[in-house]
Amino acid sequence: MSLPRLLATLLYAAAICLPLAARAIIAGQLPPIHAAVARGDAAFVGQWIRDGRSVDEEYDNTASCIHGCFSNVRRVTPLMVAADHGDLAMVKMLVEAGADVNRESGFPTAADPMYQLPPVAVFDYAVGSGNVQVVEYLASRPQFNHPPPHLPKNFQEAFWGACGELRYSDRRLKVAEFLLATYGPQQATNALVRISDSGRCPSLVHLLLDAGVKPDAAAMSMAAHAGLTDLVRLYIAKGAPLNEEVTGQWTAAALLLPLSEAARAARVELVEVLLEAGADPNRRGRLDLFPIEYAIEGGSNNCPASLATVKLLLDHGARAGVDRAIDLIDHMAKTECMAAKRALLSGVPR
Repeated sequence: MSLPRLLATLLYAAAICLPLAARAIIAGQLPPIHAAVARGDAAFVGQWIRDGRSVDEEYDNTASCIHGCFSNVRRVTPLMVAADHGDLAMVKMLVEAGADVNRESGFPTAADPMYQLPPVAVFDYAVGSGNVQVVEYLASRPQFNHPPPHLPKNFQEAFWGACGELRYSDRRLKVAEFLLATYGPQQATNALVRISDSGRCPSLVHLLLDAGVKPDAAAMSMAAHAGLTDLVRLYIAKGAPLNEEVTGQWTAAALLLPLSEAARAARVELVEVLLEAGADPNRRGRLDLFPIEYAIEGGSNNCPASLATVKLLLDHGARAGVDRAIDLIDHMAKTECMAAKRALLSGVPR
């Protein structure tokens, strides 16, 4: 590779790897006060304040992004940049100079409601930084609005980060614990759902459950989808619903009823646990399919488990959808496994 081309490649790689806020500074896209806050330049910010200039100057970032890698973020203030960086000293300097701790940035309104993004408040940026000191400081300001406007989202981000999906999980655990201690469990249900698809977070699950968070239909379906039998047992013991469809925020996740999730994956033990706990084998899901129909297609690489799943459902009274399941088999590849399933279904009185 020629030297000019090598240099060009290295520069391109550096541009990709640099934080987006840093790229904006280098390219001269950020206003002076925002750039100074981003680089932690207390002298510049201090002089800005002494000059009586606004510490709530807004910036419509139409070329890059400062937070969350969304483009076209609007109405970004210096305090948001400081909170996003987790820079406590800079946050204090700006707040003491009168910066609005309740300000929100936002995004252009999308034509399709599905793609409309909610606003991002100063507190949201602080939670995202993982610096509990910044979070605590903002929450302690007398002018701060309690509770924060996007508290369910804050809980989700903190607990998801503490679950190890993001860096600095130990720092985010402190944020999660602060939110729980300060605002209680009432708006933390979605946080429980968010970590119900991972077996890495039993301590966080127990933290939420012990605080009084009730596992809902989404949490149960998420745990079943992930095949976490022990977690499903725990949720059953906590009174989680077995036969409720997922609604609300998690509808787009296309989660099925727990029994259908387990049947589709041919998780025999989990199917048995759910059936013994009262899951209805004749409950039609939102896609107009019954558990037995999911069981026919499930476990394609594990015939014994797949057959055992079908038999379990039938033994527990599954009848709804049997005829359609037979039709489904007749339109699929004729294998020994499918033939065995058809034989099971054909012997069921209907």
